[in-house]
Amino acid sequence: MNNNWLNIYRESHSKTVKSLRQLNGITVAFNTNIDAIVNFTPPMVQQLIDKIGLEPQSLKRRIHEWKGIIEQPVDYLIGLFGCFKEGRASEWLIQNKETYEFLKRHLPINQPLRMGGQAGIMANVLALLDIPLVITHCASLPKEQAELFISKENIVVPVVDSNGELFYLHPRNTSNPSDPVYMHFISEFRKDDQFVILDQEPWACPRSNRFIATYDPINNNLEISQAFMEGIEQIAKKTDAFLISGFHLLPPEKLALAEIKQKIQTVARLIDRAREANPGLKTHYELCGTKQTIILKELFDFSKEYQFWDSLGANERELVDALEILGETQLVKALSSNMTQEKVLEGAFIITEQLALQRFHLHEFGCYLVLHRKKPSINPERIRAALCFSSLIAAERAKTGTINQHSSIEPFLNNFTGKEEHFPKTFKELASAIEKKGLCSRDQFLASGILEHNNYFIIAVPTILIDNPKFTVGLGDTISSTAFVAELALTKTGH
Repeated sequence: MNNNWLNIYRESHSKTVKSLRQLNGITVAFNTNIDAIVNFTPPMVQQLIDKIGLEPQSLKRRIHEWKGIIEQPVDYLIGLFGCFKEGRASEWLIQNKETYEFLKRHLPINQPLRMGGQAGIMANVLALLDIPLVITHCASLPKEQAELFISKENIVVPVVDSNGELFYLHPRNTSNPSDPVYMHFISEFRKDDQFVILDQEPWACPRSNRFIATYDPINNNLEISQAFMEGIEQIAKKTDAFLISGFHLLPPEKLALAEIKQKIQTVARLIDRAREANPGLKTHYELCGTKQTIILKELFDFSKEYQFWDSLGANERELVDALEILGETQLVKALSSNMTQEKVLEGAFIITEQLALQRFHLHEFGCYLVLHRKKPSINPERIRAALCFSSLIAAERAKTGTINQHSSIEPFLNNFTGKEEHFPKTFKELASAIEKKGLCSRDQFLASGILEHNNYFIIAVPTILIDNPKFTVGLGDTISSTAFVAELALTKTGH
């Protein structure tokens, strides 16, 4: 990475750290949960195979299935190995309590438990960045969940007292022992990890990633707390942005279409009330990979009509899912067979246009891309700085498991060089795709990461790569939330 990019990274960090403290606050909702880490080892798998009474050869044949849901324990193994073999991230919903309880009894769960759910992860990340106030939604708050929130005083949940008055408490100070405890089972694997079944040729994992098995009736029903519903106007007035997620957990096989629409409309009305109370409020929706196409279709159809978010965040798999829902069959086939950056860019423009977004953020391995509609208040250099800042934060979280924005960023910049061959592959391919489309020269884009095209700014940055991440769960949420909030802060302060 050349000196220009080194300077951009260094300046982005110093400016953003100062700017974040000038925000009023951020609201995050809706899914907060408990993550239980499961050791993915040959003995664990063999023990589970024995408990299920499954023939190993049968398991190997069924691994090529991609069922997308867990109806019985064997489906857990199918999803786990499918993700490992492809280096793919996916979350499958457990369909019944019996299977959940079986897995809970027989999976080797690591301690301590970890914060999970996009809202919960974003809340902890943003609080660690010293944003003055982070208001988070929790539909259920048992002690085990409350203790996973960091101890900083700037993170709170809304509470309604016996007189109907709204106030705010740290989650640890308002937990409810009677609330049920549900865990999301997560297995993580690293690039080049190997696994052998039946003494056959070992499989090597092509990319660090994870598999998640979820049973969570409260979040699956997108339940919204009374305090959050009743206090949304006050909450909106205290914050600059509303980050939302959680629709992917709705189970269409259990909810009628009318119920799904009602859930989406409830959130839309909540956002409308928030915007009426604070017209300057910005909204961001973070996609999450799901096989539930019905959910995405209803969500996108509703969004096209009402435009109830300003910004959308996704990874490359979620980009393909979105394009499939939007009816881009040929492009989906092309991306599924060969995910070229030329097709990725085409898909990003289609999503931004069809969903009438102001901003679309695609976080790929090695490259973060933002398409932003032009307007007088938008400065592409601030967006670039925000993306660089998010890359630094994500790198630290991947390497250490936490965030300390006061620590030195230099260790993460040590491996950057001035040679083009050391740029991440995805960023170089994007620059070539941009040149092929005649938008600007490859060298120009590699040097700046910024260009204007029609009514858009196209901004991309080469990211910091961590070879052996401590964990991968929540990195997409970390990237999207910090980039979006950093952009707001830099715009607000004029840096």
